Amino acid sequence: MEKLGFLYVLNGVIAGMALAKLISGYASIIQYFALLYIYWIHLAFSLIVFVLIVQYWFFLFDWDAPTKNFWVYLISLIYPMILFFISSIIFPDIQYIQEYIQEHAVEKFPFKNYYYNFTKWYYGFGVIGVLISYVHNIMYGEKRIISKIQSIRIISGIVVLGLTISNSVWFHSISIILAVCILLMFLHSKYKSINLLV
Repeated sequence: MEKLGFLYVLNGVIAGMALAKLISGYASIIQYFALLYIYWIHLAFSLIVFVLIVQYWFFLFDWDAPTKNFWVYLISLIYPMILFFISSIIFPDIQYIQEYIQEHAVEKFPFKNYYYNFTKWYYGFGVIGVLISYVHNIMYGEKRIISKIQSIRIISGIVVLGLTISNSVWFHSISIILAVCILLMFLHSKYKSINLLV
């Protein structure tokens, strides 16, 4: 491992912690399924975050821009930290679920309510993530301030900001469906020609 490459191990560790939190949440859904009303938007959002974490980790595998600049490195740590924060609050722990069921005298925990109670946190962190991603690319030498990828980031940031403000079911439904489509198109265009065995 190159001397500077060692710095980016910490990025991978944070991304790994985020992935572990998310996988624990999925395990809890399976374990306590009888106590839960699953909400498709919440589940789709969690899958988007899962793919973003894996994509970030894959990005680290081929990242050839190590730096000796402490501030640039510090900014590079913010994005995986945001993914970790979102992963930490995507799923409630079992104690929260049980307390909710007792306090509200319901049979099952509604993920729909949980999702809308936390949208400001989810998407607030998302807005910060989009901004950090934009700044990070500029700091690593993106020549054009408005490139195709940067345009997608700006549009994503505006939509994520809207999701932070709005609790409209229709807006969230359409945004999540579009986010899944855009993410799949982005991943296909970016990684269709990568061969991991080379």
